[in-house]
Amino acid sequence: MAWFAAAASLVVAVLVLQRLLRLAHDAPNLVAADPNWIAGGGLAEALSLRLAAEPAAGRVRPGISFVAKSGEYCRTFIAPQDQHTVAGLACREQDTWRIPVLEPIDESPGARGDYRQAASALPPQVLRAVESRIAGEPLDAAGEARARDRGWKRASEDGSRP
Repeated sequence: MAWFAAAASLVVAVLVLQRLLRLAHDAPNLVAADPNWIAGGGLAEALSLRLAAEPAAGRVRPGISFVAKSGEYCRTFIAPQDQHTVAGLACREQDTWRIPVLEPIDESPGARGDYRQAASALPPQVLRAVESRIAGEPLDAAGEARARDRGWKRASEDGSRP
């Protein structure tokens, strides 16, 4: 009987751990840092690994990627946060995604319509932040893949071009 109880406890522990790990992976985390937010958890992972052109997977939707005038890579995103949906701009500084702009958005079915382009779902504050930071054009799919494969390092950090 003791073996049965131990085995059952182990199975329950493994299932609970899997669920907690899945929640930690899926839930985008924002960490307050003065003066900006910092992406953590699922949000940081999606910004670092997922390409905008990839089919939707997970709850974070990366959007426009570009090189900022400062040389850092930046990306827009839409993600659930607590009981809301937020849109923001994240810029890569060293190994951290800093979020200078974060705005709540209405993702209810009536607010979305049947079809929206990625940029049209972004609030005006996020679009203005992109316009004020972008150097040139947004990255195309190949440029975004190259940036991801280099770890979103600034061109000056690894000696390559964006």
